[in-house]
Amino acid sequence: MKGTQLAWVKAQLKKKKFVTSMMAFEAVGCTRLAAVVCDLRNKGWLIASHMKESGNGSRYAAYKLVKAGE
Repeated sequence: MKGTQLAWVKAQLKKKKFVTSMMAFEAVGCTRLAAVVCDLRNKGWLIASHMKESGNGSRYAAYKLVKAGE
């Protein structure tokens, strides 16, 4: 995983209400946001997952920071 992707996800979680895979892909080319979130959870970050549905019926996860870790 690129350090810039991890740094971007950390920053977004701290300042935004939520982060989605589309946001991560468009910003830093991150195609595996769930893996980044898993790494952060393993480092003590408390991140909630919320399933959302787009206008065309596809489902996706939105991640929200509950409590930051290290």
